[in-house]
Amino acid sequence: MKPATAWTPPRLAVVLAFSKRALRAARYAVTDDRIPKPLRWSVAFGLLPVPGPTDVVLLIALVPLGLFYRRPLAEAWRRSSVR
Repeated sequence: MKPATAWTPPRLAVVLAFSKRALRAARYAVTDDRIPKPLRWSVAFGLLPVPGPTDVVLLIALVPLGLFYRRPLAEAWRRSSVR
């Protein structure tokens, strides 16, 4: 059996790389004018670290994002990998 240090750093590096890419993609999506501002503000409100109603707002906002704004989100994800 390999020691825990043999697999922890690469796994941590993968998680950090994914987190950085997700933050860059979110930055691109927030500035995309094809997504309406009220929907962007709803997602921002839903991401607040307050449990309860903010989670419901986020779940409600994710439905139209996934249904109608899939292309802008995919483009933001692609743009975030260029760095």
